[in-house]
Amino acid sequence: MQNINSKLFNLILIRYNEIWLKSKKIKSRMIKTLTKNIIFSLTKNNIPFPKYQYTQDFARILFFFKNEDIKEAISVLNKRVFGIHSISPAVRTSSTIKNIINRTLEVGKDILEKSDSFAIRVRRSGKHPFTSQDVAEQCGDAVLSYFKDLNLNVNLSNPKKKIFVEVRDNFTYIFTRIIKTDWGGLPIEPGKHIINMDIGRPTDYLAAFLLMKRGCNINPIIFNLFENKKNLDSILNNWKIIGTYSNDKNLNLNIINFNPILKKIYNKISEKKYVCALCSLIRLKIISNLLKSSHFKGEIKIRGLTTGINLTNIDCCPNAVELDILAYSNKFLDLPVFTACIGLEIHEIKDLLNKISPNLKVKKKCPYCPNNQEFNNKLVFDLLESMNLEKYLKKGLFEVKKLNIYS
Repeated sequence: MQNINSKLFNLILIRYNEIWLKSKKIKSRMIKTLTKNIIFSLTKNNIPFPKYQYTQDFARILFFFKNEDIKEAISVLNKRVFGIHSISPAVRTSSTIKNIINRTLEVGKDILEKSDSFAIRVRRSGKHPFTSQDVAEQCGDAVLSYFKDLNLNVNLSNPKKKIFVEVRDNFTYIFTRIIKTDWGGLPIEPGKHIINMDIGRPTDYLAAFLLMKRGCNINPIIFNLFENKKNLDSILNNWKIIGTYSNDKNLNLNIINFNPILKKIYNKISEKKYVCALCSLIRLKIISNLLKSSHFKGEIKIRGLTTGINLTNIDCCPNAVELDILAYSNKFLDLPVFTACIGLEIHEIKDLLNKISPNLKVKKKCPYCPNNQEFNNKLVFDLLESMNLEKYLKKGLFEVKKLNIYS
């Protein structure tokens, strides 16, 4: 990482963006939640920090580190914590012109080289006996004078090196780089529980991820469509990857062996083109039963459901049929359904999945999925009624396996 290696740096200055637009009450709650999530992620990755603080105006969070831990901490905060807009490894000093200049020169010793062009970028918050322009001019003059043997020159439009000076009330923070994080978003909050319906599609994981990015806690319900254990291992591998972005040390997977029910549907009906519609309806019915059972009831409040359906046909399951089924989801669920991938194009889906991790594994085609799928409202619901699946569904509920991905 270029320009972050000054041996002076002993803290990371953390900025938020969208949080700052919220009301005072919500902003305060989210900043505290974000701080807890940062602590969780640093602890999970065994990165020690002696303390953390807020700036006086609560516009920044400051986490202090030993210098040798800065680089690893940046990697975690940059990639694994939703709600952070940007970060900067920095050094702190008191907000007097003399101290600001001295610290700027010390940082300059670490980064400036012969014939470099440079600029001093200053931001200021609070009341001071000087302006931002005063700080920029005096620090710039001091750098030119102190490093006169380096033949430096000032270039305000396109400098090779930048030194940032952020004056905030009684303290000033000096750094050389603003690192915009990979994801931004909002911090995951404990009360925002969403069920993720996972049948092994890549977009099921992407939908879960995108809801996490908007501050939701994900509760996966996995419908394992295959008989072989290898497919389940692939699903668990994918959730371990998604789990690295979670702030929940008890992220549980709820695994349902759906293959026997799916096999019964396939063998019992002659018109195979309705298999996928029945599969979708039954999955909704199982989730509805689960929510009414002791499996979830009383533990957490579920606020909605997300699914990976989209309009690109990137997956092996028929999205058009699933969209028809979702129109009838209120027959089973008193919950909003979030289709986070619905507006994404194929290249966007692939790019996002690769950015999350190139190691996410793609599920092979469902063995019961016919080449042509259709949906007929009356016919499909009549088929569902005639199949008398209640005993299978109840049995399925008793066989829900709960697995903590961290164990």
